Amino acid sequence: MRLLRSRIAATILLVWVGPLVAADTNLWPARATADSIELTDVVGRAPRDLGRFGRCRILELDRSNPAATEYLVVTEHVRRRDNSQQVTVKHPGGSFRLPMARYNGSTATIAPTTAPRPRGLFIYLTGIIGLTPPEETLVATFRAAGWHTLVSETSFNFMQRRYVRIEPKTQAETARRLGREVNEHLADKAYAVEALLELMAKRHPQMLAGSRILAGGSAGSIALPAVAVRTGKSDALILIGTGGHAARIVTESSLVPLGLYREEAKGTDRKRRWLTPAELPEIQKLMLAETRLDPLRLAPRLKAIPTLMIRAELDQMVPAATNDLLHEALGRPERWSLPLNHIMLFGALQLQSGMILQWTEKSILKN
Repeated sequence: MRLLRSRIAATILLVWVGPLVAADTNLWPARATADSIELTDVVGRAPRDLGRFGRCRILELDRSNPAATEYLVVTEHVRRRDNSQQVTVKHPGGSFRLPMARYNGSTATIAPTTAPRPRGLFIYLTGIIGLTPPEETLVATFRAAGWHTLVSETSFNFMQRRYVRIEPKTQAETARRLGREVNEHLADKAYAVEALLELMAKRHPQMLAGSRILAGGSAGSIALPAVAVRTGKSDALILIGTGGHAARIVTESSLVPLGLYREEAKGTDRKRRWLTPAELPEIQKLMLAETRLDPLRLAPRLKAIPTLMIRAELDQMVPAATNDLLHEALGRPERWSLPLNHIMLFGALQLQSGMILQWTEKSILKN
């Protein structure tokens, strides 16, 4: 029966995703190559532009912690986007704003271990609210055990709430556009981590010696497969509160990051009607076809890497069903399931950090 379920799940996955291993041709979207970043409303000291690394520019922020270095990693899109928002970035020396019509960005922190014998580099990709105290415990546990740490925050605007009207005549076009937008965010996260690793190779090459662990929580874990494929070397992967099929996640999450609705006439008034669960799969399928960096599409490339998944059985923010899809696509790696919701899962990291470290070190020794 278990074998039958596996075959059924694999068949469903192939129907939804199509060819699972995307060709590298056109896999990675282009980015502009400006010589500088145009910041607005600069107060106090402006960040120091360190130059171009990969497809990003990296700006160094004033330190809030003398033991760590903080950065803003910026990508510039080839075409201006319909986004008038300007994200405010604060640092000890002042503040500034980054226009989202041209750019996307994410902050990052690099901190060396003080252990006498460094083990390697632990990379952690955060969720949409940044590094929470339980996640900081996880990162600090690895740093104390001899791992240098790189914490990369979620790209600005990813999983931020917005509402999109779906018109019957343009439904397919709208769905494909939404899928491309999700893909752009996943690419930006991969480009950001790639750029930071290039920066470290130039400024801190000793921090890249040894093993490399790639971990992510929530939105960060959704981007983790794209980061893993882009950056290449990973000795172990840790996915916390994750899922595959990003189109399902953003349209079904209890956070409602993407609310889809139709306008219907009632007399002389027009009223919003949210799409029903029965109406979503067609749109999700079209979105997924445009999300070439979706975890489900990249998972086959990662099967050889030791992987730990930690899921919340009652998760509605990253629906638990999408975790099951990714688990299948990754070849059923080790998975710890807890009878918790999404928020409680991350709260439990306070108690699980040591166990995660132990699993990681055992997995590296086996390889």
